[in-house]
Amino acid sequence: MQENSVQRQATQQQTGWLRGNLAWLIILCVSLAIITSYYHHYIYISTPNMEALSLDHLAVVKGEASAPLQYRLAPYYIAQGIQYVAVSMGAPNTSKTLIAIYLWMRIVVLSVAYFTLLSFLGIWFDLKRAVLGLCFTVAVNPLAEFQYYHQPGDPWNYLFFILGFIAIVKRRDFWLWPLIFIGVPFRESIVLLIPAWFAARIGEMPPGRLIGWTIALLAAWLIPSAILRDIFGFLGNYVEHRLTIRDIPSVLHYNLTRPEGFLVLFLYFNVLWLALFSGWKNLPRVIRRMFIIVPIFLVIHLVWGRLVEGRLYMPLLPLFLVAGLNWLGQLRYSEK
Repeated sequence: MQENSVQRQATQQQTGWLRGNLAWLIILCVSLAIITSYYHHYIYISTPNMEALSLDHLAVVKGEASAPLQYRLAPYYIAQGIQYVAVSMGAPNTSKTLIAIYLWMRIVVLSVAYFTLLSFLGIWFDLKRAVLGLCFTVAVNPLAEFQYYHQPGDPWNYLFFILGFIAIVKRRDFWLWPLIFIGVPFRESIVLLIPAWFAARIGEMPPGRLIGWTIALLAAWLIPSAILRDIFGFLGNYVEHRLTIRDIPSVLHYNLTRPEGFLVLFLYFNVLWLALFSGWKNLPRVIRRMFIIVPIFLVIHLVWGRLVEGRLYMPLLPLFLVAGLNWLGQLRYSEK
């Protein structure tokens, strides 16, 4: 109860500094989103992979892509809709127009995600520390772009996770159902909001209500997942075969024999690892509980993904930032 009271007071303070600096914060978020988006565009899209991006887009909108791209169709269809409008208004119907649309989509979504991150961090921290957390996010962004060229659903997924964390912390449980339902066709990992919510609520809700809510949230994930697989079938993976349980040993061997994956994992959070272990006991209880998704997340990607792809860790970063900024507030320093 005391923690909830402190949290409500902090939220009121946050509302003050968000509103009082709204224009400046929007400019900051848009500027940083332009920097990170253009970096991604210039290094991974504009020269080496323009044709590949166009082919991926065409395959997805035609329903001919491999898994998991075909199941993550939402950003491709959004881009297709924007291109249709742009061409009808006189824009050339070329791959360059499509590439520009994806760049601007990334800028817009990341701008919103960065501002939402400030709102999330502002639940506990003042303006300076919240902005510091945002700057840390931008500083490690190159690692989030490491070893891949284009997954347009990742910025959306990042945004949905932050919104989900806010919903859990502020007890807006009814936000989670549409977030998860809408988030599935962007990236299926949105399902991890469910164990984060469950860990936060266990012991605080009657068992019957907890089970009912859990079933409802699982349905929010299963329904769109089932619809997508009913439409397109169980597709082969882009690595030339369908990933099954039998493939787990080979994927696990791939990750365990490539130390660069563990290096990227360590560097992406770097000093935040120390902050997490040093300040664990002082973290807000709801954040400690939501950290249950970190080992789940890492195990899943250890046996089913590629640890070297730093973009996979983007949804976890907001939780680590709370740990880091909370730890920073406990450091002793002197001013002369």
